[in-house]
Amino acid sequence: MNKKPVRLTLSVLVCAFALGCGGSRGKEPVTAKLLEDEPKDVDLVAHLTGIDETTPVEVEQEPEQAQPVEQVPEDDPAAGEHVGGSMGVFVGTLKLVGEPIDGEITIKTADSQGTVVKEGVDSGSEVRLAPGVYDIVFTTKKLIGDPELSLRDVEITAGRKLTRDLKVPAGEITLVTPGKGCKRIAVRIKPKGATDWYPGKQYTCKPIKLLAGEYEAEYAKGKGGTLIKGIQVYDGGKRDITIRTVK
Repeated sequence: MNKKPVRLTLSVLVCAFALGCGGSRGKEPVTAKLLEDEPKDVDLVAHLTGIDETTPVEVEQEPEQAQPVEQVPEDDPAAGEHVGGSMGVFVGTLKLVGEPIDGEITIKTADSQGTVVKEGVDSGSEVRLAPGVYDIVFTTKKLIGDPELSLRDVEITAGRKLTRDLKVPAGEITLVTPGKGCKRIAVRIKPKGATDWYPGKQYTCKPIKLLAGEYEAEYAKGKGGTLIKGIQVYDGGKRDITIRTVK
């Protein structure tokens, strides 16, 4: 017999055998046959997994996460430097043109009563306070009129040191007499439109520090006095202002 037909016959037999094991259309799939032999109310999941209602099953549950406790970060600049303890610390400094100046601080509760908690505190020094909200009032004799400046609603936190600088909006003027040299003459100063003059004596040829704003000055008091209007003081400014001829 020719070898080539033999190989073809064997191939056909192998193919027929493979079809007989699972490729025949007449034979039902194994899964379908399995379901036919089981009762009609078979639990397919229980049959396939081996788990039914009588099998004890442990279900893993997600562990409960503890609620985070809200804390102020130790490096929170808004709350201040962390120092510990149940009290807070406040440091307030008056600054004029970037430089600290002498002054005093009065601390009041930030409410309708405005109760004084501390007073006579030097500018730039530390003061311990109970946690709460305060108004900080600064005064300084470095400016004509001893003006008051305030920081409102300053919150003090337990265990924190809060540092605040208060920039004074002020400038410097010098009233200068015309002509050669500058003649030293006593003058008085008041804010524009004010009735009262600032207490104390001021002089021409000498620098005068004032809050930024518009002022009036007068020298040679009385009916013969000369009123100087329109004196403008600028924040951070420093200027000479020539006055009228001195009598």
